[in-house]
Amino acid sequence: MRSSNVEPDPRVFTTILSACGKTGNLAIGKVIHGLISDNNIIADSRLLSSLISMYAGCGCMDLAQNLYDKLSQKNLVVSTAMISWHSKVGQVEAARSIFDQMTDKDLVCWSAMISGYAESDQPQEALKLLDEMQASGVKPDQVTMLSIISACANLGALDQAKRIVEMCLSLDGQSCPVLGGGMWGVARIAEMCLSSADKVTRYL
Repeated sequence: MRSSNVEPDPRVFTTILSACGKTGNLAIGKVIHGLISDNNIIADSRLLSSLISMYAGCGCMDLAQNLYDKLSQKNLVVSTAMISWHSKVGQVEAARSIFDQMTDKDLVCWSAMISGYAESDQPQEALKLLDEMQASGVKPDQVTMLSIISACANLGALDQAKRIVEMCLSLDGQSCPVLGGGMWGVARIAEMCLSSADKVTRYL
């Protein structure tokens, strides 16, 4: 393209940055970032979002966060993605900071934060956030419940098992795939919780 004296526009850069983020190609991503700066291309929210996604996808959360902070209007998709990326690298407090600053939260956003706590060995926070989500009027789906099941298992929370099964079975026309439904679901959570509790008592 450049050899033909055709300069790439922001849409082209956005596409390339997306590919870099997905493949973890930080070197090319930085080259594109440099071209954007050198050519004084005005980075709109979409292009900035692509840069953020590229750096986060390559594991450079400090650079991603720096660009995220520069966004005048932080859209729901990018904010949720930042929550997920921070959580994946163990920066759950940074993820929660972004979560708390969001004025609008959808199901995907809530689930991302709950999953972040569950995967960061903070099951109590995951369960607490589930209650907050429901209080806000957002109904959990199967993805949310999978994270909660993990949290219950880590806590050995048998008292939560029945509640979790009932919630899964109340999902629109489908039960959580891990549970299957009915008494088998209760037994499955109980088994997971007891297994976790047994591991703890062995060290007491």
